[in-house]
Amino acid sequence: MNAKERRKAERAAKQEAYEVSKTTAAATSKIGSKTTAADAVGEVAVAAPVAAPASHGGGGAGSSGGGGGSSTGGDGSTGGGPEASAALEVANAATASSGSLFDGVPSDAPLPKLIVFDLDATLWEPELYQLRHLEGYQKCGKPGPVANTDVSLTEGGRAVLEALATDERFVASGCKLAVASRNTKGPWAEQLLKDFEIQSKSLDERIMFKEIYQGEKTKHFSELKTKSGIEYNDMIFFDDALNGKFGNCEKVAALGVLSCHTPDGLTVELFKLTLNTYAKLRAEGGDLAQVVKLRDSE
Repeated sequence: MNAKERRKAERAAKQEAYEVSKTTAAATSKIGSKTTAADAVGEVAVAAPVAAPASHGGGGAGSSGGGGGSSTGGDGSTGGGPEASAALEVANAATASSGSLFDGVPSDAPLPKLIVFDLDATLWEPELYQLRHLEGYQKCGKPGPVANTDVSLTEGGRAVLEALATDERFVASGCKLAVASRNTKGPWAEQLLKDFEIQSKSLDERIMFKEIYQGEKTKHFSELKTKSGIEYNDMIFFDDALNGKFGNCEKVAALGVLSCHTPDGLTVELFKLTLNTYAKLRAEGGDLAQVVKLRDSE
């Protein structure tokens, strides 16, 4: 089974598990009650604090496998297969809600000032390095991939971006969006950001800071910190690559950025969970140098 077929199988398993979980979710602690989403989800773990790296500098090309540092680039994690993906939906059913992305986060809770997304296999698929059949692949020439034809936003990625575009609390918070990608097809990625639209506005317009180039993402985050003036403990990060040579989550978490491992792409459930975890850790003075991830996928 190749990577594309595996992802299809995982999505099918997730959907089936989600349908089953609808009846059990109601019996689990309800978002907005005294129990936060982070407390309610039994199958989701926040990893132990990650040790700080010896250096925060750039790591050179490093990403010869292409793509935004995804698991196909050797992050050391297979994502756990369809069974682990199904567990993700069951585990996060308690966080699902038809309301705001901020449901369950107290109104006076601190919110992140910068939300950072990986691109390949997190916000969109397929990974750009896989588009070898397209004209101009070697030099990222035109015409390049067509948005919504050659490359599509993931279901969860689009849902989160749509919700953020219309959420009153998010807009009022002044929180900004950024991308940090190790993509080897930077010109194509930049064009796709201009082509994808959310609420009649391009992602290029909605995302204020963009760091798209090869190398360790600690370099990307150093640049984001400098350009935005926002500290690491005021950021959250979503990426499909956990650890290993091309991993990102653990290395970025070591900087003090609460990171979320999204082995099957960004989901609304994981986004809500990470927001709740961030609010809880900030309120309690907890260590943000952690990775929000699934026990079953490790």
